[in-house]
Amino acid sequence: MIPVVSWSIVEGGALVFRARFGYSLIARPDRSFERWKAISNANPQCTYPPILLIHGEQDNAIPIAEARSLETQTRALKFKVETYYVKGAGHCGAYELDPQLYIQIVQQFLVRHIDSNVLNHRVQKVKKP
Repeated sequence: MIPVVSWSIVEGGALVFRARFGYSLIARPDRSFERWKAISNANPQCTYPPILLIHGEQDNAIPIAEARSLETQTRALKFKVETYYVKGAGHCGAYELDPQLYIQIVQQFLVRHIDSNVLNHRVQKVKKP
């Protein structure tokens, strides 16, 4: 009885989420990437931002194989993807393992992919009183 009630609550919540926000509560990157690629093909000026995929190799919640599969799918669909697989890190443990390296990788990724004019504009906005 309890599993039926629990499942009903989850399914009901998922329906409410979809109705309210317009997309599924449960992520399906493979479907999202296919949809984005179809939109991109229909509109050549439409581009999508690059992806930085960070994943701990000892993640017990989401196996590293899932991250590698996601990387393969994104590359097959010609999306820009960079990876940072962290040896010794579990689920959400990449930063904790080496904060300086983590910050360095994220900063380098942003510098490579964000127009310097945007970065300078944002910094100037923050500095103004």
